[in-house]
Amino acid sequence: MSKGKISSWILFIGTYPPRECGIATFTRDITKAINKKFSPVIKSKILAINSSSTNIYNYQKEVIFQVSESHPEDYAEAAEKINNMGAIKLINI
Repeated sequence: MSKGKISSWILFIGTYPPRECGIATFTRDITKAINKKFSPVIKSKILAINSSSTNIYNYQKEVIFQVSESHPEDYAEAAEKINNMGAIKLINI
């Protein structure tokens, strides 16, 4: 990868640790595997789904967006931001 070139990102949408659930664990494991195999050309980023607006987690740096599962406006706002990010090449829900 040449200096200054933006890497391509895969955005994973799901729950993510420290939220405790099986999908969060799966999302963490799959992103680690992708990063191990393809970094620095492809990097995994996360849109974390919180159970409510009062659940604020101390996420790692790969979490670039958070939405509350019960607030549809969060999804619309996140979608607008995602559409304006050229580095995101694939979204996995």
